[in-house]
Amino acid sequence: MISFREKDYMYSYNKMKAKAFSTHLHRYYEFLYFVQGDATYVIEGSEYKAEDGDLFITCPGELHSIAFKSERDYERHFIQISEELFNEEEAEMLSLLKEKKFGQNNKISHLLAEDEIKRCFLGVQKQVLKNGAESKMLAKTYILQLLDIINSHLYTPLEEESENERIVATKNFINSHLAGRLTLDAIAEAVYTDKFYLSHLFKKECGMSLTDYISMQRIALAKKLIMEGRGATEVYTECGFSDYSSFYRAFKKLSGKSPNEFFKGKR
Repeated sequence: MISFREKDYMYSYNKMKAKAFSTHLHRYYEFLYFVQGDATYVIEGSEYKAEDGDLFITCPGELHSIAFKSERDYERHFIQISEELFNEEEAEMLSLLKEKKFGQNNKISHLLAEDEIKRCFLGVQKQVLKNGAESKMLAKTYILQLLDIINSHLYTPLEEESENERIVATKNFINSHLAGRLTLDAIAEAVYTDKFYLSHLFKKECGMSLTDYISMQRIALAKKLIMEGRGATEVYTECGFSDYSSFYRAFKKLSGKSPNEFFKGKR
């Protein structure tokens, strides 16, 4: 196992026994190079059968999980990045990903660009292990090459949308108002939908309640702010919690760690 984290990017390599990963999300862009296993990725309700050499892409806020159909070893590399890794010009490489609809175009087949993708991940790994003065700059060069590959292969327009437009609007509203008081009434009014219908539709499309989705997004935002060096007692109000105790309980429930334990583990 190899794991390396800085403020604005993370690299990890692991080979492990197959173990399901429940639905979760990040505040980062995540690129996962699937080496081997017998897995299915579920991203915002869209199922992708994984084949050795495939690349999986999730954007900030995209719900995803992994299920395994056998005990075959699971081996993967992944890179997580925040936009802060790049300067203004380099950040333009993320423009197409920002426009990507949730649950669509999350996979690049190994048949398209496996050799180029593998080279990028191994290049980042080499710099992580080297950990020299110029390693971060060189690792970023490989990440930019990976983004160029993604932008070249990712976008084939789909005739049918996999996600209800009301759900897209709902998620956009929630993610723009995490610091505020997000009630079902307010959300339903914002997307011009009956609140009972919206609650049912969201559960059907996303596999979780609106309340659970809001909590996951708020804790993901809190993790991002804590990793940037902010104190947990500073950020809880920015994440929509009225008091620290309710923030602490939600953080512990969703991450398995207290805010302080999470902070210490990321230093």
